[in-house]
Amino acid sequence: MLPDRPKLYRYDDPASTTSELVERYAAHMMKVYRKADGPTKHARRAERVARLFEYSNLGECPPHQFGPRMLVEFRTWLAGDPLQRWSRPTINEYSRTIVEAFRWGVERELVRVEIFQALDVVKPLRRGRAPAEGLGPCREHRKIRAADPEHLRMLIAMAPPMLAAMIELQTLTAMRPIELVTMRRRALLKTPVEDVHAYAVEPEGNKLDHLELDRTVWLGPRSWSLVSPWLPDDPDAFIWSPKRAEAMRNAAKRAARRTPRWGGAHDPDERQRRKGRPAKIGSGYTTSSYGRALARLCDKVFDPSGERRDAKNTSYRISPNRLRHTGATEITRQRGLEVAKLMLGHRDVSTTLIYAELSSTRAAEAARDLG
Repeated sequence: MLPDRPKLYRYDDPASTTSELVERYAAHMMKVYRKADGPTKHARRAERVARLFEYSNLGECPPHQFGPRMLVEFRTWLAGDPLQRWSRPTINEYSRTIVEAFRWGVERELVRVEIFQALDVVKPLRRGRAPAEGLGPCREHRKIRAADPEHLRMLIAMAPPMLAAMIELQTLTAMRPIELVTMRRRALLKTPVEDVHAYAVEPEGNKLDHLELDRTVWLGPRSWSLVSPWLPDDPDAFIWSPKRAEAMRNAAKRAARRTPRWGGAHDPDERQRRKGRPAKIGSGYTTSSYGRALARLCDKVFDPSGERRDAKNTSYRISPNRLRHTGATEITRQRGLEVAKLMLGHRDVSTTLIYAELSSTRAAEAARDLG
């Protein structure tokens, strides 16, 4: 005998409030959406939205009573938050996360599909438009610009050898920071093209792995010359390892020292004080530690006195994403948008346009030639 067909909507364990539904969605995201160094940004954003939604006191009603007007109220609450001035794209992302929580609830038959469809019609905030009466236009994101070539040369010249190779490699290939820091020797392959290697990005470093899209980064002769000196003996080890870089730096310092090795810094009392100190250097970089290393290097090169940092003016810093923008701009300039799209791993040229800065000088030259 066949079992009875389950009901279309199950309410055996419904969420009593909308806040509870969003919290369940955030817990699901934190458990499922994970990469090598922990939860993804998408999962962390869902957790942050769940906390903000609870603070807003707009989620006390049951999910079936939550409608577009309350979603707009949450968006207005974010825009008028006195503790933090949220930007317009961030407010749109957070509002969309609430809608995605209802989509997730529909998949699990916790809410009716009509509720999600009603929320889905709310349009995002547009640039320059106030979200509500009495509020001004929301803050916009600062556009990431390509780094100045001269500043980049100064940075590479002052960087430690391994970090200098990482900076130059990312600028040449325009790969994502997560793709760079998760490079392993086992992922490097030879290609039929002479002097060209392929880096098959593994799932932990592939941003689009959940869409079942493969990602390959092509390494030319110059890029390979930056990678090959740092290849570890273990094929499973990370190529860019701060622990190995620190060991090489210490070995060079020991070789150059003039005093006896066993001096006052290694007396019994000092060794006892250091005993049991946990190691703080990891076997591989993360996107966060790579970004911090770049920030410290920029402070050392461009702001040695610390005056600009004291004034909270850190615009001189070159971030990993800024290196990707720099490489994308140069690839587009030399090879065009279609090649840049392939090398950056984008599905659409419109995404490549975000990264590649098309020079206004080229447009002016074209206008001159075309008359």
